[in-house]
Amino acid sequence: MPNLNYILPRVIRHFLPEAVISYLLNHSLIIQPGLETLSPEKAVERYIEELKLHKLSLVGKRVMVFGYGGNLTIGCLLLKAGARQIVLCEREGFSYELHLENLGRQYPQYFMKEADGFSLNPQYIVLYHGDIAKLAVDKTFEKIDLVLSTSVFEHLTEPETVTNSLAQLTSPTGSNLHFIDLRDHFFKYPFEMLCYGNTIWERWLNPTSNLNRLRIFNYRNLFNRHFSKIEIVAEERDMDNFFLSRSRIQKQFISGDDEDDSTTQIHLVVSIPKINARN
Repeated sequence: MPNLNYILPRVIRHFLPEAVISYLLNHSLIIQPGLETLSPEKAVERYIEELKLHKLSLVGKRVMVFGYGGNLTIGCLLLKAGARQIVLCEREGFSYELHLENLGRQYPQYFMKEADGFSLNPQYIVLYHGDIAKLAVDKTFEKIDLVLSTSVFEHLTEPETVTNSLAQLTSPTGSNLHFIDLRDHFFKYPFEMLCYGNTIWERWLNPTSNLNRLRIFNYRNLFNRHFSKIEIVAEERDMDNFFLSRSRIQKQFISGDDEDDSTTQIHLVVSIPKINARN
C-alpha cells in the first residue's frame, strides 16, 4: 500500500517553485540548509577532527569548500585554523548574501577596507559560482591542496563529471574529504526513496534539490575511477529500517551486502588524482 505520508509531501516538494524553496531555506522554515550554512563552526570542527584521524592537515594549504552554502564564515574559520587560502564554490545562480560588513569587522585580516565598506581579499578568499567543469580546465587556476564538502555529493546531477573535475583540480599531492548523506532527506523514512523506479522518482518525487540515490558501492566505484587512493568510512548504518524496507527496495540499490546496503552516512578521503580520467 502506498505510503501517503511520504508521497504527498514529496510530490508537493517536487513541484514547489524555486523562489519558494530559496525563501524557506534562507529562513530555515521546514527545509533546513546544510551544516556550513547553519553552523560553520561545527562544520570546521568536524573537518579538522576527521583530517587529524587521517593524518592530514589544512595548515598552509590551499583549500576548496565545494558547496559552501553561501556562508563566508566557514572560509574565515578555515583561514583562522591555518589554511593559506580558501576557494568557496557554489553552482551558478546560487542565492546567497555575503554580509561583508559584519565579517569584515570580525575578520579584518581577510578583507579589504574600502570607502563604502569591505570587499574580499583574493589573497585569502576566492569566490567561484559557476560550472566546476569549466574551472577544472582553466590553466590559470592554481591547483587545490585539499577539497572539502558536506552533504553535497548526494545532490549532484552529474557526479561523474564533478568527480572528474575535482580530480583535475586537486594537486598531485592533494586530498579530498567528502561527507555524504545516503538517507532519503525526508529523514523519517531513510530508505523510502529507494522503493521507486527511476521514472516515478524523477517525474513525481525527486525534490528540486535533487537526490541522486547513489549508494556506498556507487561512490566506491565512482571515486576509484578518478583517484588512485580512496578510503570510505561508513559512519552510520540503520539495519532496522533497512530490513523493514528491503522487500520494496529496487534491485539497482541492493548489492547483497547488508552492511553496505544499510549504510546511511559515509565519508571519503581520496588522494592521488588520476589526471587522465575521462567522463
